Amino acid sequence: MRFAPRTSGVYETLKAQIDLAELVGQFAELEDRGNTKDCFCPINEQSSKNPAFKIYDDSFYFFSCEAHGDVTSFWKLIHGFASNWDAAQDLARVSTT
Repeated sequence: MRFAPRTSGVYETLKAQIDLAELVGQFAELEDRGNTKDCFCPINEQSSKNPAFKIYDDSFYFFSCEAHGDVTSFWKLIHGFASNWDAAQDLARVSTT
């Protein structure tokens, strides 16, 4: 059985409406590298001297601790929510105000 990809759920809506780089930019200074944006990790203290937090369009990856995800995952990590669902509900509330 084949399932059609979701296009209108809360996670998809948040990804479409919120620019990940703008969101991360509220917590860290971003460097534009063309196809990516880099920064020192806004979530965990980073010991290396090279920006290890990378933003690729609508997803991020942190090389030091291997954290990765989208706007909802970032919101969860930065605010310490227990689940992506809790983070998504909060992010939806915050982004509409």
